[in-house]
Amino acid sequence: MAYGLAFTQAIYVLVFIGDKTRQDQMEYVPTPLIADTLNIPKPSVVKILQLLSQEGLVETGAGKNGGVRLAVSPESASLFRVFSAIEGRRSLFRLDHFLNVDGPRPQAVARDVSDALTQIEGRLHGALEEYSISDFLGSV
Repeated sequence: MAYGLAFTQAIYVLVFIGDKTRQDQMEYVPTPLIADTLNIPKPSVVKILQLLSQEGLVETGAGKNGGVRLAVSPESASLFRVFSAIEGRRSLFRLDHFLNVDGPRPQAVARDVSDALTQIEGRLHGALEEYSISDFLGSV
């Protein structure tokens, strides 16, 4: 099972916004431009931007030259923050399965599985913290 495409799309959205504002091409990037350029349906872009805004990663501006811009520096926008904004802060692995058997061996296995999955999730979070949107702005 894979996560949805929104996380990857959110990275592209943030890199695009960061690049446009970094080059002083515009203060706020219009949502239709983001959708058209990145080939993401406008309703999906709107939902992604709402989630990123709730996480404090983007802010909006109204009016003729309105749109969206980064609310934090590209260095502060870690992939973990983006992931959390899009996927929520729920655990990656469900650990609420209970075995229908008693005894020290099954309980030890259950504990070891739970510990391993918890450590794996922690490593993934750590790996996502190692990257930020600024890492991808050098590519453009």
